Amino acid sequence: MNEECPFCSNAATYKKIIQYSNLIWVKCNNCNGGRLKSYISELERESDTLHDVYKRYIESSRIFDKIAKEKANWLLSKWNENFIVVEIGAGLGSVAKQLREINPSIPYMAIEPNSTFADYLMGQGTKVFTGDPLVSLENAVKEVISLNKKALFLMDNVLEHVPYPTKYLNFLQSISPSGSIICIEVPNEAGLKWRAEIQDFIRGFKKPPTFPGHINLFTKRVLRYTLLKASFVNISVKYKAIRSDEQVAYLLQSEKLSLKTKLAVRFLKFIPVDYLLGIPYWLRGEAQVR
Repeated sequence: MNEECPFCSNAATYKKIIQYSNLIWVKCNNCNGGRLKSYISELERESDTLHDVYKRYIESSRIFDKIAKEKANWLLSKWNENFIVVEIGAGLGSVAKQLREINPSIPYMAIEPNSTFADYLMGQGTKVFTGDPLVSLENAVKEVISLNKKALFLMDNVLEHVPYPTKYLNFLQSISPSGSIICIEVPNEAGLKWRAEIQDFIRGFKKPPTFPGHINLFTKRVLRYTLLKASFVNISVKYKAIRSDEQVAYLLQSEKLSLKTKLAVRFLKFIPVDYLLGIPYWLRGEAQVR
């Protein structure tokens, strides 16, 4: 296998990380960026099955809402009246809902190429840019510039689904007003191979080691590398750990948690072995446009 790496853009060779059924994730030998071997995004392979999954998300929106307030407060720590919040891949708009509850005057717009979610958001009265991901991004940024504002971007568990993330982020920073900020949360895939066995044990049943739609795999080092290569400045990448039942319910899309799962969450509150091993569940990146 010798294909362009989505992270470093080199014609790379890869080594296998893990396989689940017919899904194989591999790692670039140049930059250590991980990817799904069959590099096809969800938008490119939309199907009735995927639409059913998205509809189930809508039906369980309460689960998303429960963890959105903390994310809204993360954004608010960066926001002032010079910014417009632009959420890329807004999904159900749970963060937007929390922002409106905290401060209804905060300007917000969504970029959502997924037609199921875009229709849902528009039904909620949200301003949505949809269609081609690059065109909708460009149109949203043009509106921000027309209002003489900067963009405060949020990509909440989205970048792992975006084809060629370095190129996408480089395009974003190249068209955005100077001083704009991006906040990114992605799954931390460090130690994926051995973590999968532990996660299956805690859950009580087997699942793919990561969501099948994750065509990009990030570690702390790879996320920092991606932001640097995309020409952002003032880059910060930190861990974000699971510490509540609500976070686990969000991941499992179910509020019915096993006793083992609940005990594991409480154990981590007292003994943060995930931090010691460098495997807290999420990564949070922040960076600024030059």
